[in-house]
Amino acid sequence: TTTSSLSARSDLLIRMNRYVNLILIISIGVGMLGVGMMVWPEWVTGVMSHTSQAATAIHNLVTSLYLATTTTYQGTNSAHQGTSSAHQGTSSNKQKSSSRHRERIFTAQELQQYGSQGGTKGPYLAILGRVYNVKKGKEHYGPGGGYEFFSGRDGSRAFVTGDFTEEGLTDDISGLSSSDYIGLDEWVKFYESDYKYVGKLIGRFYDEKGEPTSQYYDAQRWISEAYRQRESENKEKKMFPPCNSEWTPESGARLWCTNR
Repeated sequence: TTTSSLSARSDLLIRMNRYVNLILIISIGVGMLGVGMMVWPEWVTGVMSHTSQAATAIHNLVTSLYLATTTTYQGTNSAHQGTSSAHQGTSSNKQKSSSRHRERIFTAQELQQYGSQGGTKGPYLAILGRVYNVKKGKEHYGPGGGYEFFSGRDGSRAFVTGDFTEEGLTDDISGLSSSDYIGLDEWVKFYESDYKYVGKLIGRFYDEKGEPTSQYYDAQRWISEAYRQRESENKEKKMFPPCNSEWTPESGARLWCTNR
């Protein structure tokens, strides 16, 4: 497509050069005719009467040449753009298809199969319904590891509460403090950057199609509100920095404030 486009442009330049040369010749002729009108007015009048048809033919030729070159270029350019758009659309569809192919939807029972033992692929764990392959950290998430209890499940709440009992290893994150929601979001960012994302877990945060549930949006709202609250507190500390005071018999009273 690129080669045909370059060829069409080259052909256009050649035709336009011819068109310009023809215009120059006609301009010179008109100039000479003007001079003739002043020197030999009767002779020029006679010549003009015999060549009016020729001038009309030249005009029609120039107009046809211009329209033909313009139409050819526009048609070629339009075809090139259409081909390019089709190629981009195909590429976009391939990317979407590839993304869907890589992402897997797990049931709770399927995720349990990727527990601390992990088989050849795992172990896997989930946080806020997003499943990650933590095999490269198997010393932590595999048998005997310090975080073995996170493997094969979504224990989101325990990431910030430190309650690693069966009751505490749950994906129910309602009622946490603002700092806990921020901490949970930071854990998600950690797994997103350090481990491989493999899919979604059907349950509290995603449905059977991998679409977000209402509780997913609740979690995102709680996290956003926690960040807004922290920002508000930071602004307040800048306006009213925390202060300390002390008194000793030797030096008396002392007051100091800090922005940290």
